[in-house]
Amino acid sequence: MCYRTTTVPQPAHETYTNDVNPSDPASIPGQYGYCGICTSCNEYVVTPELNIDPLNGVNAWDLVLISRHILGLEPLNSPYKLISADANHSENVTTIDIVELRKLILGTYQSLPGNTSWRFVDKAQVFPVPSNPFNQMITGSITIPGIGIPNNEINFIGCKIGDVSGDAIANNRPAPLPETYLSWDMVPAKSAKTFTVPVLYSGETAVTALQFGLQFNPALMTLVGPTAGDVPSMNDSFFGLDKTDDGLIRFSWNAMDLDQTPVVPGAVLFYLTFERTVNVALRDAEPVITLDESFLAANAWLADGTPYQLVKSTAVGERKIADTPASLLNASVHPNPTAGPATLQLTSPEAGKMRLTLMNAYGQRIALRDVSVVKGTQTVPLNEAANLPAGIYQWWIRTPDGSSAQGQLVIK
Repeated sequence: MCYRTTTVPQPAHETYTNDVNPSDPASIPGQYGYCGICTSCNEYVVTPELNIDPLNGVNAWDLVLISRHILGLEPLNSPYKLISADANHSENVTTIDIVELRKLILGTYQSLPGNTSWRFVDKAQVFPVPSNPFNQMITGSITIPGIGIPNNEINFIGCKIGDVSGDAIANNRPAPLPETYLSWDMVPAKSAKTFTVPVLYSGETAVTALQFGLQFNPALMTLVGPTAGDVPSMNDSFFGLDKTDDGLIRFSWNAMDLDQTPVVPGAVLFYLTFERTVNVALRDAEPVITLDESFLAANAWLADGTPYQLVKSTAVGERKIADTPASLLNASVHPNPTAGPATLQLTSPEAGKMRLTLMNAYGQRIALRDVSVVKGTQTVPLNEAANLPAGIYQWWIRTPDGSSAQGQLVIK
């Protein structure tokens, strides 16, 4: 988003800042005055600066627009939007800028390491090729003579880095947004050492981007990790998990192109697996997780960019799963959680070969092998578990006729 700062007829100040001192006219945003020690200078250089509130106007919808630009689907249509999209100040717009902005949104970065929050451009600068403003030096300062200043206007265009959708708020409060919903209702079994909470999108319209924060009580439980639900292309880059010791989880997802499946009503965004803290029971009246907006605004966007406010649904958010015929194949992993070896306790109605698959939290296969079983109960070693890093894994065993059993393995 781009804003213009226009001076009133006053002498030029050396720098434009946002630090306001009522007794100093030069400190009023958009106005300039003598710096006090340069009255004999022959010329002055005006350099606007503003490096506060890096998340102002930066959200998952901007990542959608930048990714569409990179793919050539919907090019950003002004040089100032392209300057705003250049998050790492490389004088180019690439997927690295999306990665950097997502880290800012998720709180991995407190500010962009290679850029300021705003970048200013001389309003008089002409871009011969508007689709590539970086093929020339971008003028961020204006030099003026020390005489005749009251008759000069010094104008800049301010580009909010990361905000290409134009929703940064410069002076006014944003208008309230229509609401759409998240849900996650469940009561963990009191005997369970670990438990998993499904987080669902329960709005009425499919969305192309979402972002929100969640809070849990770290004195009662610790986060083992997230696992994929129904959202396409889910991976760990969509999560901010560096504050889980404080009970904070941040999530930001966006479709990368126009053909990617949006998040539809009723879809499980992801699952969160928790482990109870030793000797501390969850209180029945306390919610497992709550929506948190102390850092990240909870929003969703339609494919056309219409924004919504995400709120917790009052309806039950437990996913409805259709009844399936009971399988005669039964299996479970022990111990679970484990910090080393594990075994699959298996009861099969007949002897034969079965296929065992082990997947990571985001559905990527990491092990596959055939096992020979006998009729009845037996133990199948899960040797793969001993060499896996801590996290959540999904196992699945299937017979040639389609019977199967599956479950979750937590490695500490």
